[in-house]
Amino acid sequence: NIQAWRDQGLPTMEALYFEQRQKPLQAILITKALDGFMPLDEWVEQNTDAVMRKKAIVRTAQLLKSIHAAGWLHHCFFPKHVFIREHEGVLELRVIDLEKAKKQWRTQRRVIHELTAFIRRFPWTHQDERLLFLKAYWDVDNLTARHQKCLKAIEKRERFKKERAAQRAN
Repeated sequence: NIQAWRDQGLPTMEALYFEQRQKPLQAILITKALDGFMPLDEWVEQNTDAVMRKKAIVRTAQLLKSIHAAGWLHHCFFPKHVFIREHEGVLELRVIDLEKAKKQWRTQRRVIHELTAFIRRFPWTHQDERLLFLKAYWDVDNLTARHQKCLKAIEKRERFKKERAAQRAN
């Protein structure tokens, strides 16, 4: 998956070595270190610059949109799997943990799952940031009826996940 993503211009790690045996099934992968990068959730919590924080939110949404536009679903697109580095006001992103990533037809249900997984785990400071993320993902200034419907589906899935987690805790 790493090479396929790189071939499509999707930012990820650089594989330095890969070897696989069939019996027993074993593999080794060595990637280049992401020097200067840190997980997005940690970077956002440490970054107090509101402008850079908004830039990171928008860039992450655009990245996820480009992943989906290329026909991929990550299946674990969490803030801890997006690495970020800032240099002179420019943000670079890299996606890690591609073992569950698959080329597959995007359906609204799958996209809702991926958006919800990210939204549930991101350290939002207020609701406006969530809307900024979704507007950047959809590349719109105002939400249409179709976007409102997707937003309701995301919120419904979030409630379901919270309720299920609460039930498991009891």
